[in-house]
Amino acid sequence: MRMRRKKNLDTRITSSSDFMIDLPILPLDVRKANQIRAYLDIEGIFGRRAPLHLEIGCGRGGFVVEMARLHPEIDFLAVEKISNVAVSAMEKVKDAGLSNVRIMITGAEYLSSYIPPHSIDRIYLNFSTPMMKRGYEVSRLTSPRLLTMYRGLLGEQGSIFQKTDDEPFFDFSLESYREVGYTLLNVTRDLHGEGTVEGDVMTEYERKFVSMGLPIYRVEAYVDTID
Repeated sequence: MRMRRKKNLDTRITSSSDFMIDLPILPLDVRKANQIRAYLDIEGIFGRRAPLHLEIGCGRGGFVVEMARLHPEIDFLAVEKISNVAVSAMEKVKDAGLSNVRIMITGAEYLSSYIPPHSIDRIYLNFSTPMMKRGYEVSRLTSPRLLTMYRGLLGEQGSIFQKTDDEPFFDFSLESYREVGYTLLNVTRDLHGEGTVEGDVMTEYERKFVSMGLPIYRVEAYVDTID
């Protein structure tokens, strides 16, 4: 049964492979991996020079597909570490007929080996797993360690847009942004109760949480001070 599932996954990957970036294999040890520079040729991948946005933890791709539809002038990298989930995102991109999205199957901790420094204009962190158990702080996508790494990927006036339904994780994230030196703007603890942000796209999880009457927490974190 396991072999059949793997074969089916391999078939799905092959049928949508035009939308996946074939990444060089890195050591599992993150410290060793981060010493390797296997930078992607972003302009070669998309065939043009354009603003570049990155979604970390894209899930099945609903958010990035809608963003790419709305913004054909922007190129999008979407990262997902779970293979079968990433394949669903690839299939969604293929079905939408989009040329400005590519999927990367990898963990966030390896991104500095693949993405050239200061090449990203914006990072999206949508409903990341909170991992609020004691001892898991370093693995959260908004840990100071990873936020420092993101700063190296972001260009001048680059930003991180984060949404979550988890208030303790949101509070942890705000403190981490401040610790690393980001400038915080448009902090809200009830996104839809206070009025939606222009151009914002709801994720699959977000629609579910909003329908349940749960508040959505959102923040914009900027590398540079915004006047």
